[in-house]
Amino acid sequence: MRVLLVDDEEFSLTELRYSIDWERYGFTEIVTTTDPQQALDFLINLNFDAAFLDIRMPGITGLELLAKAREHQVRTCFVIVSGYSDFSYARESMRLNALDYCLKPLDPDEVTPVMEKLTQKIYQQHLLSDPKYTASLISDASLCDAYLSDIFHSRPLPDSLTLLLIRSSDFRELIRHTASVLPTPHVLFPGSEKVFLFWETHISEDRLQIFFSSCQFSDLMIAMYSSCSVSGFQAALKRLQKEYDNRLSRKEDGFFILSSANKEMSQYFADILHYVDTHYSEKISLQELSDKFSINYTYLSQLFKKISGKSFSDYLTEIRLVHACRLLTDTETNITLISECVGFHDYRYFCSSFKNAYGMSPRQYRAATRSQP
Repeated sequence: MRVLLVDDEEFSLTELRYSIDWERYGFTEIVTTTDPQQALDFLINLNFDAAFLDIRMPGITGLELLAKAREHQVRTCFVIVSGYSDFSYARESMRLNALDYCLKPLDPDEVTPVMEKLTQKIYQQHLLSDPKYTASLISDASLCDAYLSDIFHSRPLPDSLTLLLIRSSDFRELIRHTASVLPTPHVLFPGSEKVFLFWETHISEDRLQIFFSSCQFSDLMIAMYSSCSVSGFQAALKRLQKEYDNRLSRKEDGFFILSSANKEMSQYFADILHYVDTHYSEKISLQELSDKFSINYTYLSQLFKKISGKSFSDYLTEIRLVHACRLLTDTETNITLISECVGFHDYRYFCSSFKNAYGMSPRQYRAATRSQP
């Protein structure tokens, strides 16, 4: 990990540098500066995990430096250091989301819990940027519950979450632009060139459309609303990913908003979606799902339509075709066998469904994707 130490006094800066065993806590690169403007440039243009800022500095105070860094969406963890035991400083630094506040000279007994808290926070942030962590959030209800609990703490849960799945090749600029147009979002990274943003409020479709129109860092955004229950959040993330994959396979760009089921998006329906997603190659009927999960057939049919925007049979066909595209692109498997592998037991129907969805035959699709660099 990397840490930036900022103090306009050389002696204080040297004391800060050598009074903490940085390597013990995993910091292998320690950068120091007495120039707060240079510190701001470092924070904006370089990736620092942590920064220790002196409050009283000429030109830019530590609190002003922290505020400017937040304006630029710097995701560094900040600790304020000062020789002034004035509670107003501590209160202001906490308002600016500083992690903690220390007094000079640093007392080892006081620094240790701060450093432990700091490394834990950085570790959590590193997890959030790991696609494996996002995948675990979607599949592990207990982990997702812990994640949401950490976000909301003791605050009342909002009525609705607004979620976006965005394709972008420049996450830093995308997130900066997002925060200049919309409230600062929570961020998750599900994989290469895609990012989840979500807000603890309902953002109107019009505002989301304006945001997309003004954004130069993405050509594909998919939005939906969800309850903030564990099951609702997981199902929303899963559904956004599937819709994203479908759009990519069709080479579709633009802004899309999915219908929301909010409270109906409960755990049992998330379980049904998971069952369909993992048994798509088998013969599955809506009646079978109704019996297996003890849900009224008519209600389940309506729920599928409301949540996915399509009938169960259309949803199942779409899942099967997505997997067929993957096999056509990534394997040499015979096309007739591919149709059986993904659950189509009538080859002609498979070809017909495929052409209706993608405007070409499976053979033409394979040839087209193989010819691309």
